[in-house]
Amino acid sequence: MDDTVSASDPRRITRRALMGAAGWTLSGVAVASLLQACAPTPVRTAPTPAASTFAYPSYIPFQGPAPDLPGTPQGVPDAYFSYPRNLVKTVLSPPGAGDDVTFFVSPPGGVIPPPVEQNAAWQQVNKELKVNFKLNLAGTAQEANEKLGSMVAGGELPDLIFIGPVANIGNMAEFVQAKCADLTPFLAGDAVKTFPNLANYPTYTWKGPNVVFNNKIYGVPIWHSLASNLLLVRQDLADQAGNAAINTADDFKRALQAVTRPDDNVWGIADQNFILTPYFAAQLFGAPNNWGLDANGKLVKDLETDQFKAGISYLRDLWSAGVFHPNSATYNNVSFGQDFRAGRFVYCSYLEDAFTAFWSTLPQVAPTGRLGVVPPFSNDGTSKARYFLGTGVFGVTIMNNGSADRVREVLGVLNYFGAPFGSQELELLTYGVQGTDFTLDPQGNPIPSQNSFATHPVPWALAGHGPNALYNPVRAMDFASTLHNAEQAAISAGVQDATLGLYSPTNSKLGPALKQALTDGIASVVTGRQPFSDWDQVVKDWQNNGGNQIRTEYQQALSARPNG
Repeated sequence: MDDTVSASDPRRITRRALMGAAGWTLSGVAVASLLQACAPTPVRTAPTPAASTFAYPSYIPFQGPAPDLPGTPQGVPDAYFSYPRNLVKTVLSPPGAGDDVTFFVSPPGGVIPPPVEQNAAWQQVNKELKVNFKLNLAGTAQEANEKLGSMVAGGELPDLIFIGPVANIGNMAEFVQAKCADLTPFLAGDAVKTFPNLANYPTYTWKGPNVVFNNKIYGVPIWHSLASNLLLVRQDLADQAGNAAINTADDFKRALQAVTRPDDNVWGIADQNFILTPYFAAQLFGAPNNWGLDANGKLVKDLETDQFKAGISYLRDLWSAGVFHPNSATYNNVSFGQDFRAGRFVYCSYLEDAFTAFWSTLPQVAPTGRLGVVPPFSNDGTSKARYFLGTGVFGVTIMNNGSADRVREVLGVLNYFGAPFGSQELELLTYGVQGTDFTLDPQGNPIPSQNSFATHPVPWALAGHGPNALYNPVRAMDFASTLHNAEQAAISAGVQDATLGLYSPTNSKLGPALKQALTDGIASVVTGRQPFSDWDQVVKDWQNNGGNQIRTEYQQALSARPNG
């Protein structure tokens, strides 16, 4: 998949496309130095919660254009066979008071939008918000850390800061509690009704990483699908090989062997340095999703289990059988997507977001190509199929501390950005101004103009983003039905991480390095660079180099987790 959002759905967030925006998030050293630099600076504080009992924001679904395939509060999005004709206005009066609202972010993919003076959509959004929305942009991770450090040291944080999907952010809890607004009085329980678009965020989003610390809300989540990784298939190529339904691990191996034709440069499956297939194999054999709980309520890491080990052995067997594309250890994001579209491999455990981009662009490469999703299945076909749910968020937006009126005003801006599919606000945020940035085709689908707003959007989707709907103008009914059925099957088999939303200081500091060492170890064992007997040492290294301490901290946080 290219590092761009599909032109057919320009506001649909893809984690890969936005990794540049997420990658700069604060390092432990950076946050520690920021806190030290700004400790003496007094801050204005928002009011403390009136209630002593924490509550997640109430969930009040948007009542908009009726979907063709209704979703569920458990995470299946609404699906539409066509673009809604009667859009709803969800923000009836401007939340702003005519002042500036500044957002600090790295632009997705390095794409810089035209300045507001040359940007009709930006001007219209400012008018509807009654604010002067300003971007404070950073490029590389190093630049972003340095820039934020300078702002904090000078006692001036922007109003809004995007914190990306990487949960391992050094000293995040200390940072938000020292410098950011406590949003609990404004969002907890029924208080969120003041911001109806935020109330439309499903409860699971508020339970995601970096939203709640010490039973207080500090972040507004950026929605992301719970069905974050799916087993995608070039269905046309699988059908040509005569592949039947896949119900067991053995079925899957036979399906991969049936489509693998090295002489024609076609393989069964591929990965990018084995960052996704190990977790597909782990769920196949019944391992926990990252962290699980044993019968005594004690945390167990996935890689410590016999089931995860069985998954690694299975992948090693597939590698030995020659069904993995040989570039699986070296693929990058772009080359991986290009080869999948070109039919160089037939199956891939890949990001749900990619389905939209692949669906939109596959006809350009293979006019008769068809994309499908393999439903979850178990190793033996008799055990219950498992699917590892994602966190439900792409990242969070945190807010500078301020008076109650200022916090309420800026939350109103986020409420606008969180407008749902089927709203007038989301159409403007996605496509821009009709007649200037897009037109409607005879079926009523918005068609972006060439080099328009949709190709160089203002990154307000990283300030606020509510639940997506499943919609694509390319073979719209097939798209909606295929992905809706796939997400239903995945979420109904869903298993959640037992530590979701919990905070471990050691994981914040050491998590990235531990994860990289684990990824390297998996790749070495799967590809035979190390004997399978070395797997036990990979696990011990993880435990001894910080994993056991992370477990202890998560166990402590688990006992204090909010209910609801």
